[in-house]
Amino acid sequence: MKLFSYFAALAAGLSLCAGLSAAQYTFSNTTYSVNDAPEGLASGDLNGDGFLDLVVTATNPDRMEVWLNDADGTYTLGSTLLLSAGDDPRHVVLADLDGDLMLDAAILLYGTNQLQLATGLGGGTFALGSTFATGLNPVDIETQDADGDQDADLLVVNQGDDNVTLFFNDGAGVMTGMNFAVGDVPHGCTFGDFDGDLDWDFAVSNSVDQTISVYENQGQGVFASWSTIIGNHDFYGIIAGDFDGDLDDDLAVISTDFFLVNEVTIFMSDGLGGWGAQTDWHNPLKGLSEIAMGDFDCDGDLDLVAASVDPTNGGFMLHDNDGSGGFGVFSRDGRGQHVTDIVAADLNNDGSPDVANSARNLDFLAVALNRTCGLKITRNGHCNQMNDFVFSGATPGGVVYAMVAHDPGTFVIPVGKPCAGTTVGLDAASIMLAGFEVADLNGEVHVSFWGGSLSCGMWLQILDAETCNVSNLSQLTP
Repeated sequence: MKLFSYFAALAAGLSLCAGLSAAQYTFSNTTYSVNDAPEGLASGDLNGDGFLDLVVTATNPDRMEVWLNDADGTYTLGSTLLLSAGDDPRHVVLADLDGDLMLDAAILLYGTNQLQLATGLGGGTFALGSTFATGLNPVDIETQDADGDQDADLLVVNQGDDNVTLFFNDGAGVMTGMNFAVGDVPHGCTFGDFDGDLDWDFAVSNSVDQTISVYENQGQGVFASWSTIIGNHDFYGIIAGDFDGDLDDDLAVISTDFFLVNEVTIFMSDGLGGWGAQTDWHNPLKGLSEIAMGDFDCDGDLDLVAASVDPTNGGFMLHDNDGSGGFGVFSRDGRGQHVTDIVAADLNNDGSPDVANSARNLDFLAVALNRTCGLKITRNGHCNQMNDFVFSGATPGGVVYAMVAHDPGTFVIPVGKPCAGTTVGLDAASIMLAGFEVADLNGEVHVSFWGGSLSCGMWLQILDAETCNVSNLSQLTP
């Protein structure tokens, strides 16, 4: 039965109902126990199945856990790499450090002031490799090909020495460190191409003197101090990206005093090494520290996600990019307290970035799968009036099924039905198949119908029969 004819038949009474949530973003959240005190987090395909796995560092005992992706963005604990007592592992990155086409790990050992390499053996397993001395209190690490020799180098922030160490890789995982002075009590680092010359510069946020130290890559790994950005807040997590669409990398940094000031701050690059004025965007979370980015609403620009190390704050805050680098619209989602690291990556291969974060105080790893993009319901209208629906993100020319129920809940599509085994978010006792439609060449279905009074409060979800993806849940409101 076609959707429109079904809607028309129900118009006088129990009609399908849908409404777009007021939230700008929609995520489904899952947590995984990591005892004790998860800290650093990184993503990468560790077993060659095409899906991103996760590694997380933790203590008691000091270790790195591997969480394997079950091919849909859910995770199962795989191997555990034990470290030495007192290492106190913190941030971690994944990269092919030895040229064998398998991802290795580089782990900061805060307790012993070392960089620990872990050799990837395939299948999500690791073996302890070499260690290299860092400066005092290493707190952040990033990886890029800093010298243009086609291997991964490592940049480490040494908070206790007010410097960073750039470890140049010889291609086989042997690292040679070079130190660069930065500001007072540095916290975060990021690589970016700030001058459009196609090599990687870097920037370091400094928490006490409220500055950002920027170093220019002059080619082949020769770096020179380029500029010091003077701010007016304590700077913590930092990330580089083209936020205004002008093809050079800008900077987003966390500004906080952990009490009154909690903001995402933007500095726009002019592409020549100069920086625009500080622009602050308020964030309601207290104690902001970590930041990541991704196009979470699939509109072609980079949005920002910020999280807090405050022990009482939960989840993360998303800042929507207005397309020109403005981030005034925010919404809260996710789970966890005292978030010490956050990752934005496509964890379920649906083409949009998801979010994973550690939750130190609650001893779990949180995964938030992004349901904002892809199959989605939007509606214009309310009860007792004409409703215009758009079902978007479906397979072009594919069949789209609509399901309704009196309440949200859980329903697994039974054997013999399209997409058997798929879990939808509707109450099993009251779910009904409303009908089907064929998406147009843009992957959209447009439907209009009169919403009768008895339809108020009912829930709608749609299913793409080609991919078995399900949409956001929507409810008709007065």
